[in-house]
Amino acid sequence: MPLYDSDTPDGFFRDPIDYFDSLGEAQQDRVFTKAGAWAIRNGADPAKVVNARRGALSSVKRDDGTFSLARLRPTNIGVKANGTPLTVYATPEGTTSRGWGATQGRLVKTGNDRYRRTRAIRLMPEQIVQMSQDVEHARSLLRKYGYLV
Repeated sequence: MPLYDSDTPDGFFRDPIDYFDSLGEAQQDRVFTKAGAWAIRNGADPAKVVNARRGALSSVKRDDGTFSLARLRPTNIGVKANGTPLTVYATPEGTTSRGWGATQGRLVKTGNDRYRRTRAIRLMPEQIVQMSQDVEHARSLLRKYGYLV
């Protein structure tokens, strides 16, 4: 049964995919980021793509004492063999026992965390697009990191 009948008011959508499909490609890239829109076009759940950004953004304190959201920054996860930092775009969003993390093995509670989380990192769509060799590889990574429906 549909969420709304055929008399859905203008500006309202039955689900996120309907909204996404109503936008042109340039608008999709602007609203969802280029990598996020690409992931959605290839089967990713729009809610999972959008919510992944929630944990990846950090706040920056301005000189006047107010805060603003910072751009997505890579996370340092180690050191390469040549001594340079190994950085990836990752998010803690969805890594708890009720999210993607539930399928990733051992969950631990560290520091001031409210919930148990997996130790596995969850890559962002930006990182998946950057490191995939082809569409099939990207789709397998989207599935592995919990974005495909």
